[in-house]
Amino acid sequence: KFIDGVQKKLKPSFVELGLMLGEFHKRTESSGLHNPNFRPLRSPIPLLAIRFMVESDLPFLIDTENPHLCIQFLEAYLKYFEHHIKDETRLKKVYQELALAREKITKKSVTLV
Repeated sequence: KFIDGVQKKLKPSFVELGLMLGEFHKRTESSGLHNPNFRPLRSPIPLLAIRFMVESDLPFLIDTENPHLCIQFLEAYLKYFEHHIKDETRLKKVYQELALAREKITKKSVTLV
């Protein structure tokens, strides 16, 4: 719980700096990108790993539960990769996800009024 809490709290600050922060421990439920039964972040030793963000990190930055955080992550991603992104499909995906997150916020605002 400690490792997950720290990672969740610090990830936004790291992403803003162009870094990724991963949580590793023996009970993590984070699944693999291509196999939902694979747990690549399981480790017998609890730790946090820091590395530079790369263009292929997009799936780790799309937060469907928190549209505000999703927007923050995707805008940081664009800050680092928009002008030299190699995969045009990925760039389109970023803009689609940004639009979806903004739409969710707009719908919530309208619902609250």
